[in-house]
Amino acid sequence: MHALAGAVRGVGLALGADRCWLYARDPTIATGVALVRWLRAGDVADVPQDLRSWNVEAADLSRRDPLFARALAGAPADVIDDVETADVDLSLERALGHRAFVHLNLHADGSLWGVLQPGMTTRPRTWTPAERSASLDLRPALAPLVMAALGGGSGRPASCRAVG
Repeated sequence: MHALAGAVRGVGLALGADRCWLYARDPTIATGVALVRWLRAGDVADVPQDLRSWNVEAADLSRRDPLFARALAGAPADVIDDVETADVDLSLERALGHRAFVHLNLHADGSLWGVLQPGMTTRPRTWTPAERSASLDLRPALAPLVMAALGGGSGRPASCRAVG
């Protein structure tokens, strides 16, 4: 878990994000949690409280959320410069507190185990080609860490963790 916390913090800092959080999921039972969260400062909005404990994913989530559907289908990432103009579930993204973010999909053994989401909470942002590339470079190392933290589907941590 320490490696994941360091990675989440490091990505947030490297990208100059307002926050960075890791949505981890158990693909065998379609449950998820905001496992690790990093906030740039105390005035940055955190993810909603209900994501900080394990929950069953909504049955219609992949129909409502094109990003989640793409993640489940194996897309490596989506980069959103502004939720107000992107092809996203706008009400969901507003509820999550996103304005601009990277949706880095973490796959292992053919399943989606997590989504790393560095981003901005109050303003749009154009992500540079270097930032997009650096985000994709993280996927091979992070996916197995998430899978291991969740016990490969055989168990899961009791709660999420905020890192400073």
